[in-house]
Amino acid sequence: MRGTDEVLLLDEPDNYLDVPGKRWLEERLRETKKTVLFISHDRELLARAADRVVAVEPGAAGSDVWVHGGGFATFHAARKERFARFGELRRRWDEEHAKLKRLVIMYKQKAAFNSDMASRLQAARTRLHRFEEAGPPLEPPREQDIRMRLRGGRTGVRAITCAGLELAGLMRPFDLEVFYGERVAVLGSGGTSRR
Repeated sequence: MRGTDEVLLLDEPDNYLDVPGKRWLEERLRETKKTVLFISHDRELLARAADRVVAVEPGAAGSDVWVHGGGFATFHAARKERFARFGELRRRWDEEHAKLKRLVIMYKQKAAFNSDMASRLQAARTRLHRFEEAGPPLEPPREQDIRMRLRGGRTGVRAITCAGLELAGLMRPFDLEVFYGERVAVLGSGGTSRR
């Protein structure tokens, strides 16, 4: 971050950082004048440090990217709105395509009886050809529905190990292991919780 490079590419920069380290990284990313492209699955880091979000999206013709000009806080709403626009653009394209086809048919019928309509028929055909050549709007990216199914033993990471922990005069010593993702309540005698 302190070097002379003007552009940084960071791949999962907050992996293996503790909370103070993550906060330090977020602050440095926010205050730097450098261009920083970072890849992360950490939604909190994205929300706190990203000015723009680049999403890699699978499409019918392969993966594509979409750049959201706002931060992560507005990303999901903007993406939902973008998907709604795909349908509207396709509907409009289909309407214009049908209109141009009807125009060609109309001028074809008129040109059969009136030779003055031949130039208009040719212009309508050219317009339809150019429209079809440009093609319809892009297909929307495929929605992803990713579900994880893990089987087997405990896959969590140990978060806390306590050996002989006690609060003098309040409780007897105890041993405890807490794994990431577990929620643990410590109860004192009589079933009341103590902190």
